[in-house]
Amino acid sequence: TRLFIMRYKVVYPEVQVSFFGDTRFFIWRYKDLYSEIQGSLFGDPRIFIRRSKVLYAEIQGSLFRDTRFFIQRYKVLYSEIQGSLFRDTRFFIQRYKDLYSEIQGS
Repeated sequence: TRLFIMRYKVVYPEVQVSFFGDTRFFIWRYKDLYSEIQGSLFGDPRIFIRRSKVLYAEIQGSLFRDTRFFIQRYKVLYSEIQGSLFRDTRFFIQRYKDLYSEIQGS
């Protein structure tokens, strides 16, 4: 899990910066991820997994054991991203910090 956590910590500072600063910076960095998640929900989830196969492999190997559970968890993340893009970003960022803590402890 160390490799996954190490790569994830590259993302975490962006959450921290946006949490204490401008949330637009955080959203801007996640537009590509948002597009891929959106494509997987309205198309084939395997497309998203294929594009993010490195991240998927790390998640599958360290935190999630079942592909279906991984997709289910990402649908929750997608809902929070969608909500943050059009409503309040603070709610999504708070939930993302919880996800970070969960991954760090795994």
